[in-house]
Amino acid sequence: MITLLLILFSSLHLISAIISDCKNGKIIFDPSSPDHSYQANFSSPEPVSPANFSCEFQINVPEGSFARVELTLISLINSQSSVVIFDQLNRSETVFAATPSYFYFIASGGRIQFSTDSNKTNFGFTVFWNKYPNPAVVGARVNASDTQPIIETPHGKMSILINAETKVSATILKPQLPYLLKYLRGVIFFDGPDWNNTKNFGTGLQLLNGNTQYVSTGNSMTVLILSTSLDDFAWLIFQDYERTKDIKRFQGVWCDRNISPCGSITLDATNGPVALQVSGDDSVISGLNGTGQLEVYIGIASQNKTNLVATYHPGAAETSSSLPQSVFGTFKTFLMTNGNATITFNDTQDAHEMTVPVGKTGFISSNNYDQNFTMSGGSVNVSNIVPLIKIPDFGGSMLIKAETKVSATVMRLPDDYMLHYLRCVIFFDGPSYNNTKNIGTGLQLLNGNTQYVSTGNSITVLILDNPPVGFAWLLFQDYELTKDIKSYQGAYCNSFNPCGSITLDATNGPAALQIYNKNDVNVISDLSGSGQLEVYIGAASQNKTNLVATYNAGETSSSLPQKVFGFFKTLLLTDGNATVTFNDTYTEGVMYVSVGSTGFLSSDRYGRYALQSCYATLLNSYKSIVKFRWSISDIDLVGDMWLQVFGEQIINNERSTYVKNYNASNPPTLNSYEEFIGTSMTVNFGDRECKNGKIVIDNTHLVYRYPANFSAPGPVFPANFKCEFQINVPEGWYAVVQVSLISPNNSQSSAVIFDQLDRSET
Repeated sequence: MITLLLILFSSLHLISAIISDCKNGKIIFDPSSPDHSYQANFSSPEPVSPANFSCEFQINVPEGSFARVELTLISLINSQSSVVIFDQLNRSETVFAATPSYFYFIASGGRIQFSTDSNKTNFGFTVFWNKYPNPAVVGARVNASDTQPIIETPHGKMSILINAETKVSATILKPQLPYLLKYLRGVIFFDGPDWNNTKNFGTGLQLLNGNTQYVSTGNSMTVLILSTSLDDFAWLIFQDYERTKDIKRFQGVWCDRNISPCGSITLDATNGPVALQVSGDDSVISGLNGTGQLEVYIGIASQNKTNLVATYHPGAAETSSSLPQSVFGTFKTFLMTNGNATITFNDTQDAHEMTVPVGKTGFISSNNYDQNFTMSGGSVNVSNIVPLIKIPDFGGSMLIKAETKVSATVMRLPDDYMLHYLRCVIFFDGPSYNNTKNIGTGLQLLNGNTQYVSTGNSITVLILDNPPVGFAWLLFQDYELTKDIKSYQGAYCNSFNPCGSITLDATNGPAALQIYNKNDVNVISDLSGSGQLEVYIGAASQNKTNLVATYNAGETSSSLPQKVFGFFKTLLLTDGNATVTFNDTYTEGVMYVSVGSTGFLSSDRYGRYALQSCYATLLNSYKSIVKFRWSISDIDLVGDMWLQVFGEQIINNERSTYVKNYNASNPPTLNSYEEFIGTSMTVNFGDRECKNGKIVIDNTHLVYRYPANFSAPGPVFPANFKCEFQINVPEGWYAVVQVSLISPNNSQSSAVIFDQLDRSET
């Protein structure tokens, strides 16, 4: 039996119907409305709105929910047709083009005002409602004495809580790629320790465009993450307001000489100090023109200036003789205290090679000069089904809090020479590193195959020295989830660093094996010994919603080998003594089965609120003809999510394609078996991404795949499916598109390619 387990990851649904043409000047949308799009069933190209047309759309959002609007607006250059978005506090954003863009509304909702001029305008949108996720709050504290900020990336997080010694200051860095800007609308800042709608500061995009800072009235700030981009689309910077209160404007950039060079940036401090916050590569200042004074800090502009490495006066002779100058460090602050100047960075020069002509002056500083790091901490809850994973890459400390008590474990890295660095990771019971409450080191934790547990609701981790990046993987959970587990082992493994065989001894109580695999899949090939093994995608959760398989050691000949998708997994041996063997040389995307085999396929984040996908092909070990019998036990099809089961079937000695397609309007019957005779079976679950009939691709993507999990020969598409891909190429660029199209003889399925002069090839 092949059982497909797929995540219930959202409660939204999409219902389209014919809607009015705005006769009354206003259309209201809420979760109970029969219409969730304007215009109904719109597809690319979006419907053309008449000249001098206007309409207001009210988006109602109940408490505990949010709405995401995917909106497209296409008009002529210099057209005054526009969309004005109002949030629940009546703050507005005006948009003249969107292809498409995302907008987010929280309770009680907001408005969209659409108006056209005398020109042709294409316009349409779809509304998706969803419940707030059960948050896994990641927290940290900032202090007035800090010389480094707390930097958070929203990817993989639902909410972030920041506490401060006085008040919290939040700023933001501009994303590396322009198409990521739209996701900043789904990053919402709140004043205080929760997301109370009456204390909403605004979005990440409003923060970026305002060149300002959000400041809490008390000593805490909460950030709610509604975007689901798969990139680290934002870098959020937190400091104690005592350090930023005199700064009038903020600019922030993430610089990468290959993707997003810094170039030249103008700082206008005529009305007060302006800070340029730069993260990424080491910087090379090549020019400074204008007036005023520029202070350069490795880290933040600190109270006592101990991390100040240079002061420049634009236009002065001593400045011209001291440039170019390399400034090391992953985070720097360039503080313009007065005047107006343009700072130019050389994004092609190696910062570690400085040419020094006669008469040149300068300095060389360490990359973490005078730094005292307080790293991002976090919070864990009983309801979490994924542990909080922290990968420290510099010295400092972090505070972890729990709903009940904190449980800490550690993973073994593939390189044994890194083990000695775990001696510089020291765990303390409580909210500080008091020596009388020292629990032990990371190496002692690893070698003891155990967990450290706080007596209260917090653990502090102190990282000594400046160890290599990624030297330790620390895992934190609420002790309520781990209290019955007697021993722990952790392995970071993939095809280059194989898991091999690992023995779990549960004779004295349950034993857990925690695995992280950046390739997103592990293959269990054998389970020998005695006892029962439970397999979870994520942590061993309280309600077992992410449990995908249970095996009895020694009785698995028909159910192994088995692929288990997901970056993080827990294998829990509840009793006995067993050895788990992994096949680390498996074929990508293929699972070999033999006659009589049973098993399952699950999405990679099964049991979680998260974007899901699954793609795998089943082949008989001898590539012979077999009967495939399968059923679906759990699935949620929302928005443009789809499930396709297809394969090569044999009927009366003739080969043909077996295809079953499911989506929100055509859901499958659960626990009902289907079968066919053939040579292969493929399961593809994901998002077709072609919601409006068109996808626009430009050079901000650098590399783009469709579908996102595409690998040759590619998934089978449903009958009568259609999508257009617009490839935008700027002057001086070209695009290479590699297309795979396979269809039966005499099929009319096709791809028509149009060049820039609209000449076509089919």
